[in-house]
Amino acid sequence: MTDDRRRFLLATGVAAMLVTLVRATSAAPLQAGTKREGIPPSPSGTKQDGIPSRLRDTKQDDTPSSQGSRKQRDTSFSPATHRTHAMTSSLHYQNAELVYRTGGQEGAPTIVLLHGGLGSMEDFAPLLPRLQQQFRTVEIDTRGHGLSTRGDAPLTYAQIADDVRHIVDAIGLAAFHLFGFSDGGTAAYRIAAEDGRVQSVLTVGAQWHSRDTPRDMFENLTVADMREHMPTQIAAYEKRNPKPDLPSLVADLRRLWMDDTAAGFPDESVAGIGAPVLAVRGEADFLLSLDALSALQKVLPDAHLMNVPFASHEVIREQPDMLWAAMKVFHAG
Repeated sequence: MTDDRRRFLLATGVAAMLVTLVRATSAAPLQAGTKREGIPPSPSGTKQDGIPSRLRDTKQDDTPSSQGSRKQRDTSFSPATHRTHAMTSSLHYQNAELVYRTGGQEGAPTIVLLHGGLGSMEDFAPLLPRLQQQFRTVEIDTRGHGLSTRGDAPLTYAQIADDVRHIVDAIGLAAFHLFGFSDGGTAAYRIAAEDGRVQSVLTVGAQWHSRDTPRDMFENLTVADMREHMPTQIAAYEKRNPKPDLPSLVADLRRLWMDDTAAGFPDESVAGIGAPVLAVRGEADFLLSLDALSALQKVLPDAHLMNVPFASHEVIREQPDMLWAAMKVFHAG
C-alpha cells in the first residue's frame, strides 16, 4: 500500500469517527464561556446536481499589507469580545459591482469565503453560524454571480483572484485565511501562491490542475443542461443577480472550466503556497477525482488531504458536521 493511499484511508476513517465526536460535543462550548451557535440541518434525501456548481464600506479595522513576509498564522479558536452585525458592501472594479458581506467576531482572525461556479456567498450557509462564532467573515460574490455584476473583464481564475485581492485591500486586511468551494477553491490556490498575507487555505471540491478537469463534460455544456441539472442554483441566480444573463454566464463558465492558459488553473504554481493547506473532497465527487486530490501532495508534501464519506461535490451542504470537526483541528494546529 502506497503512502498516499494509506493517508487517504486514514483521513476517511478519521472523518467518519469525527461524526460521533461532533455529535457528542455539539452542545459543548469550543472554549470555556463561549456559546456555540446552532446550525440548520442539511437537506436529507436531496438529489445531487449532476453538473457543476460601490465601495461604501467605510469601516477599516485592519492595516493594509502588500505581498511580503508571511505572518505567524493566527488560527486559535478563542472567543472574541464583540460580534459585529453583518454589513453588505460593494466595490466598483473593472466595470463590475463586486458585492461582499462582512460579519462575525470583531478582533478575531478573518476568513475569506469564496463560492463555487453558479453559486453565491449562500454556498456557506450551513457553516456560517459556526464560522461567525470564531472568525471575522468576509463573504464574496464572484463577478457575474450572486449580487455581483459581470463587468467587462474575462472571467478567469486569475481575474477572480485579482477581484478578491482588491476587496481584501479595500477592507484593509493585514492577514487572512481562505476557504474556497469548487471554483472558489481553485482561485484560493492562486491567491495563496502569490500573497504572503494568507495564513491558511481550506478548499472543498476544488481542482488545482488543468489536466484533471473533466473536459468531456464541459465542452458541450448548454443552458438547457444547466437548467436541467442545477435548477435550484439557476433560480437563485436569476432572482438575486441585478443583471442576470444565463447564456453569457454559461459560456463564461465553460471557458473557465476548460482554461489551460496562464490565467486559468494554478497548476504547479501551488508549490509556492507557504501557508498550511487542507484540501477536501467528497468520496463520490464526480468533478474532483481521488487521484487528482492525491497528486496535490506530490507538489505540496505538507498538505492535509481529506476524503469525506457519504458526500459528493457539495461537502459543505452534505456533511457540514464532519467538515467543521476537521476545520477545528486544522485551525487549531
